[in-house]
Amino acid sequence: SDRNALRQNGITHVINCAGLTCDNSFTDEFQYLKLNLYDSREEDVAWFVYDVIDFIEAARQSRGGEGKALLHCVQGVSRSCAFAIAY
Repeated sequence: SDRNALRQNGITHVINCAGLTCDNSFTDEFQYLKLNLYDSREEDVAWFVYDVIDFIEAARQSRGGEGKALLHCVQGVSRSCAFAIAY
């Protein structure tokens, strides 16, 4: 939720893996993929792997190949990590 940090790091796209508990902060400036996932061992993230990969690839190709994606959840120990590993 730090606009300046996102800008300074060249972020163009944000993957919000905690859409049920975290709102997208700056929808006017960044492109978002909001995933309404529970932080639970029973949550099957496999359904979203290809959407996340496509979104990351779109981010990388934006701004003439200079775009960047930020992938986050709440604690960074399950949902976002699973997608980073899958990518």
